[in-house]
Amino acid sequence: MIRDILLHDAIHLLRQCSGVLLEGRYLEPHLHETEDEDTNEFLSLQWDEEYDGDELEVLVSFKEGDNIKVPLEGSQLTLVNSDGEEETLTLLREWIPEI
Repeated sequence: MIRDILLHDAIHLLRQCSGVLLEGRYLEPHLHETEDEDTNEFLSLQWDEEYDGDELEVLVSFKEGDNIKVPLEGSQLTLVNSDGEEETLTLLREWIPEI
């Protein structure tokens, strides 16, 4: 069942996680201070990715104004990134990599 939660509650859930899965990639969320400003970035995720033989650093950020209320379904939280695209994060309490 999908339910909408407030940004404050979503941040609380993110703080309790050891990490998140985004598109099958384990990431540690970087939470920033909230300021009750629509343009304030409260969360960023970053990783390195290879593209055409070059190593690129990818950064996805999320602003408060785009995420006042966010859908939560089970352990999946859907946020709108700074480019206006939805990103579904799977919240993980612990991460045990596959061997």
